[in-house]
Amino acid sequence: MFRSVVAGGIAVVVVSVGVGLLVSVGTARLFGDALFGVSTHDPTVLSLVGFVLIGTAMLANGIPAQRAARIDPMRTLRTE
Repeated sequence: MFRSVVAGGIAVVVVSVGVGLLVSVGTARLFGDALFGVSTHDPTVLSLVGFVLIGTAMLANGIPAQRAARIDPMRTLRTE
């Protein structure tokens, strides 16, 4: 249960990060003047941002999934 909940949330985030990286590379010319000291296609910055977003999403999905995994399903069904 825990693994499926977290995997579902992470799958959405990984796809979103991938689309975001593609869009950022595509629109780099528009925002190139706003960046100081960083190239618009710097792979270190792009990968770091992706890893930070995925790590944050893992925490955001993992903590509620861990709490939900501790609950007895029969007890929950009886209260509904």
